[in-house]
Order: sequence, then C-alpha cells, then structure tokens
Amino acid sequence: TIQRTVGASTALVLSSLASYGRRALIKRGVPFVVPGRQLFLPQLMIDLREHFPRPGPSAGHVLSAGAQCVLLAHLVRQPIEGLSMRGIADLLNYSPMAISKIGKELEAFELCELEVHGRSRRFRFITQGGGLWERAETLLCSPVKKKRWLVKCNGKMPGMVAGLTALSAETDISDDRIPTHAVFGRELRDLEASGTVALAETHDDAIASLEGWAYDPGVLAQGERVDPLSLYLSLRESPDERVQTALDELLEDVTW
Repeated sequence: TIQRTVGASTALVLSSLASYGRRALIKRGVPFVVPGRQLFLPQLMIDLREHFPRPGPSAGHVLSAGAQCVLLAHLVRQPIEGLSMRGIADLLNYSPMAISKIGKELEAFELCELEVHGRSRRFRFITQGGGLWERAETLLCSPVKKKRWLVKCNGKMPGMVAGLTALSAETDISDDRIPTHAVFGRELRDLEASGTVALAETHDDAIASLEGWAYDPGVLAQGERVDPLSLYLSLRESPDERVQTALDELLEDVTW
C-alpha cells in the first residue's frame, strides 16, 4: 500500500526475523532489511547475508546433550512433531522448561522451527529421516563422558548393552572379550558410591566396561541395546578400520 501511495520502492525493516520468515519473504520477493544482519532488495539485485549467530552450548558448535537426545528420539524412537512440550517432557523424562529451552536451541541451529498451536508451541523439523541426520551429524557428539573398567558387579550388569558388544550384535564385527554397558552418568556415580560395582585397576583385570553417558541411554534404547545412532556416535572416532566398516553397515540398516 505504501509503495503504491508514494510511488517508490519500499522495504520492510525488522529488528529480527526467524529463519522461516526470511525464507517466506525471499520466496515471495518481498524486500526487507534486518539491520546488521541481512539486506534483501531484489529490485536492486542485492541479497547480502551474514552468518546468523547460533546460541548454543559453550563449545559453540555442537548441540547440548539434551538437544541431541531430543533430536535422536525423534529419529529413532517416535516422531515428536505434534506433541506438546509437556508430552515430549513426559516421553523423555525432562522438564517442560528444559524441552522449551531445547526447542529454542534446535531452532537456533536451524534444525527445527517452533510453531504456535493455540496456547502451546510444537516442534516442526526442517527435514526428516536421513536428511535430518545428515544435516545434524556434524553437530552431534559421542554420548560417552566416562568409562570405567569393572572387576566386580553385584547382580546383573546395569544399563544397556553398548560399545562393541552392541555393534557386534548389529553387524558382522566380532565382540570384544570384555562386554560393554552404558548408563546415565549420574547413575554411574551412584553405582560407584554404593559399592554395587568395583573398579578394576587395569584393563587386563576387568570383567566388563561401563560407560557413563551424557543422557540416559535407556530413553532411546531398543530392547536391551542402545539406539543405533547413539552407538554410531560413541564409536565414530575409533581408528579401527573394522569398526568403521561396521559403523557404515550399521547406518545402512537404519530405517528412517
């Protein structure tokens, strides 16, 4: 209306603009300016963009453990689109406030958008399945934060089957002589403090290996084993070519 009234080219000026809003305006050829960030004036053939800062964890370039857990849950457990923040929180044992914060983090990394539905907000991922995995993989870390060698365990081994033990069950690679299990990091501390497990002084004395994860492996587990994507991430940096071949085989079998 302004453009018709004044007979001159007009641009929309906004202090901030979400990624989906930018895409919508560019798609429709609507000129706009976000001062200090982006200048889109198609009538002058100008499209200047800066790198939009992505507020995230202290490392700055990877997802937090909670955000990684939510993303992997969407890929391997069940789609979380359509669920309320409360619904996602109940599913993954997080607080609704934590899920809301995770949603903002995933949006900042341009992996999802938060859509308003009535009085609540819902996740909508930018892409799905293998495409989402490829988009996010470089932002994901090994969930393993600690590793302990055990000389004794009172009762059944805690946690989920992990490491080479899980990989050997999914692929053709041979298992290590020492089985590996994974628990949430806080549970590992409790097991040590209670005397449920006794630590071995060396690898040679160990009867098992117990990993402490940054998020609860049981939340994403499939049966008694950790989920395949977390398993992949936990072994991704292995220098063993046999492991790398088995990891390729593991990803090929993932049903997106």
